[in-house]
Amino acid sequence: MGRIAITRETIKAQTVTAMKKMGTFAPEYEPIIEIYAGLREQYNRLSAEYSAGKSYHYATPTADGGAKKSPLSMTIESLRKDILLYSDRLMLNPRPEPMPQGETQKIQTGGGAEGWPVGRRSVFPAGQRSWSTWTPS
Repeated sequence: MGRIAITRETIKAQTVTAMKKMGTFAPEYEPIIEIYAGLREQYNRLSAEYSAGKSYHYATPTADGGAKKSPLSMTIESLRKDILLYSDRLMLNPRPEPMPQGETQKIQTGGGAEGWPVGRRSVFPAGQRSWSTWTPS
């Protein structure tokens, strides 16, 4: 994607370009893209401030001997969640293509732990109701 976008306008332009490339852009998304760009700009600025500042710690001690997250850490975490939510709404996160109705996925073996099947869907072999008696062939 090139260098890191640091301004709201740059982030907005990159987001629109990415959406057009995926075929998901529509002018109606402009207000949401504006908010998303603002969140990412804020996140980049606060993350740089957090990593550059020696006075910012992840947790600060409390009077009762415990620890609580610093306000900057909590803000960054909140921004991450919001960015994920908005990027999901803007369809920027990849998703697996849905399988056509009535088809089942073939079981792949060897990729999981101890030869267990891996894949998007688990389909029991013919005549079985669970994986407890399944053995790889």
